[in-house]
Amino acid sequence: MHIDTAERHEIIYELSQLFTVVQERGSRLAGQTNGRSYSLVRELNELLHQARVQMELIEAEVTGSPHYRPTHRTVWNNSPGVQGNKIR
Repeated sequence: MHIDTAERHEIIYELSQLFTVVQERGSRLAGQTNGRSYSLVRELNELLHQARVQMELIEAEVTGSPHYRPTHRTVWNNSPGVQGNKIR
């Protein structure tokens, strides 16, 4: 199956947006999870982060961007009332 450049860019954009939403939902789940399940949710969020970084690398490669510029940051939440560190 051969796709043209415009369609490839559209697919990459859509996947990038999807990963953004999925990572935000994972972060929300982490905020509502505690106890033994929290470590599983944290591991999931780390995998989602890695997938999103990989998607950004693909996007930069396909669009010809000479520099990798992540559009997100991993933030460790140490606010009062929050149990442990959580990826946001």
